[in-house]
Amino acid sequence: MKYYAPAFIALLVLFFPAFQNSYGQYFSVGNDPAGIRWKEIRHEKISLIYPDYYEKAAISLFESGLSILPNVGNSLFLKPSPFRSVVHPESIVSNGYTLWVPRKIDLLPTPSLDMMAERYSDHLLIHEFRHIVQLDKMDQGLTRVLGWFLGDQASASVQALQFPDWASEGDAVLTESLLSHSGRGRDPAFSQGMRTVLMNDCNNKFDKARLGSYRDFVPDHYVLGYYMVSAARLIDGNSFWSDALDNIARKPYRVANFNRFLHKQTGLWQAGLYRETKKLLCDYWNEHSEILGDADNELIINDSTDYFNYLKPYPESDTSWICLKRSYGNIPSVIRIFKNSGEEHILYPGSINDDSFSFSGKTIAWAQQIADPRWEMRSFSDIFIYNIETGKKSRLTKNKRYLYPVLNPASDMIAVIEERIDGTGHLVILDGEGAVLYSVAADAGSTFRQPVWPGEGDKLYALRIGREGKKLIEWHFRDNSIDVIYDFDYKEVSGLAILGDSFIFTAPAGTVQGLYNLDPENGGIRKMFVPSNGLGYPAVKDGRLCVSVFTKNGYRPAELAVNRSANIKLNEVEDLREPILSQLERVGDEFPVNYITGETGEIVPRPYRKLAHLFNFHSWAPAAYDIDQYSIRPGVMALSQNDLNTLVSSIGIQTNRQSGGIDYFSDFEYTGLYPKIGVNLLAGWRQADSLMLGNDMLKDVSYFDIRSGLSVSIPLFYSTGAYYQ
Repeated sequence: MKYYAPAFIALLVLFFPAFQNSYGQYFSVGNDPAGIRWKEIRHEKISLIYPDYYEKAAISLFESGLSILPNVGNSLFLKPSPFRSVVHPESIVSNGYTLWVPRKIDLLPTPSLDMMAERYSDHLLIHEFRHIVQLDKMDQGLTRVLGWFLGDQASASVQALQFPDWASEGDAVLTESLLSHSGRGRDPAFSQGMRTVLMNDCNNKFDKARLGSYRDFVPDHYVLGYYMVSAARLIDGNSFWSDALDNIARKPYRVANFNRFLHKQTGLWQAGLYRETKKLLCDYWNEHSEILGDADNELIINDSTDYFNYLKPYPESDTSWICLKRSYGNIPSVIRIFKNSGEEHILYPGSINDDSFSFSGKTIAWAQQIADPRWEMRSFSDIFIYNIETGKKSRLTKNKRYLYPVLNPASDMIAVIEERIDGTGHLVILDGEGAVLYSVAADAGSTFRQPVWPGEGDKLYALRIGREGKKLIEWHFRDNSIDVIYDFDYKEVSGLAILGDSFIFTAPAGTVQGLYNLDPENGGIRKMFVPSNGLGYPAVKDGRLCVSVFTKNGYRPAELAVNRSANIKLNEVEDLREPILSQLERVGDEFPVNYITGETGEIVPRPYRKLAHLFNFHSWAPAAYDIDQYSIRPGVMALSQNDLNTLVSSIGIQTNRQSGGIDYFSDFEYTGLYPKIGVNLLAGWRQADSLMLGNDMLKDVSYFDIRSGLSVSIPLFYSTGAYYQ
């Protein structure tokens, strides 16, 4: 024990202030509306907390979680310990957060517009559950001993300080890809950036890849991590990451512990692992690259060395196109571009998904995300239109959850995807004023994506996505019947459009994303266009086809000359040729999850009493500290943050250097009501040399001093188009 004593004391001092503020709140995703009635499903492995209106979807989510749990920790050789998850279905954002302190998962389950070929919630659970397993691996050795003194903040601090974020996220992305039929590892759009960067400059340095760049495009730490985590498993075996986390947890006092362990096992530092990863990827991509029709098509605009994305270009005239432009230096804008002669700004659409807009006739329609001014976990997506001739902008809906608007050729109807807060997905047709004309619900557990209009008639086409993969459906909206036109299985198909009598879409082609054609009459698949670095965002207008071609400086618009005779006929859409999943050895049942549904006999939802769960003491410390005041004193304190993020508090005792006595303190901040309420209390014995009481002078007086404070505020946040207030 003498060997650990100096390091142990140093770690205690280091971890006291980790991630704290004066209220003891590490991180909060925000608050849900105050009026929600919450329910809970309790189980020995998972507790799921959700709004009462979400119960049917919550039961399905819970069953999915039970199916995932046995496999999610296989390559770390650990089953996750019991944990809590809170569902926030009123946010239009699709995401998940695994909080290290307090230990729980916050789920934002609205299906993502990213086109994974399975249920979004399944991928979300696999990814976040893997983070829970990573955190559980920290609960051993000296880190567990630290937990006796610090609570949850011990393992969270060790992981934050010693385990790089690229490794944490890359490991979760790899697990998500192994335990599903699709996943980001099989999506060409996910790897496209890394592939293009390395194929253009395979000498790219690790520091730049890790820290990013304001000048050049650099893939984020999810992409970097996925490939480096996979390369480490290929180099040193399937137990590498389990051993790495074991070593970090048992020796948290070592500086750069992960980097040292990596070098000990593989002979490589992090930069060396990156070099080996690059070599693996470049060799594979050079060997399996494919180009089809690249030389026959020119970009609409002259390229530049600045990084811009020109997305979903629609032809407007013979010499102009309408598209969405994104860049590092400016907010998203809809622009008009001219062939080799510049561009002009049309409008700022506010917070918008990459391709959640369309153009028909003289009208632009888009879905704009709008945050609730008070509740961070409630947001909306409403439909706006803009006439490029008159300059008139109109908001068609208010406080709705409409995504991906597509104008019909006559510009008098708009097809949208509706994601309701009860977890159901709908395909909806609006009139020119935003009123609902027709609506159809997706099957349970499924949703619709990317509606497209034919030239005329009472039909609408879309992709339906669920556990059975992606299917092209035909909706006869007047008699409300749906037929399946084509089953894409688990292929990563996206960018659906109609050109003449056939469907256009993007899908894997070799090692990148290419353009395909589907003849609905005979089910014939043809590969049309595969540029060297891939493409995306096809747009069709007036019989003309445009795409966004990916380059090292971002997406660039191009109009394609359709040459059917040059197309390659295939039996089906190809799988992505990727260098990882096809080579990696599985650990145990590290294969796509077999989901068990309908076994709800053990599931007994019950009311979740907010008052009974106000406090959740997750961490403590043998000292009292206040990060806002940069102070630390001898004492004891405990920290609490409840499941719904509505009450954060700290209580404890500390020494008072002036009086030489003990102070008792508490801080509470409650955010579950529309106003935010803060209460603090400081009390302790004080000593005075003298005190006047009437006309008498008292000497050496002791008295008990109580000081309290109350604050009430209403934190409002407004977003209006391109502006935040």
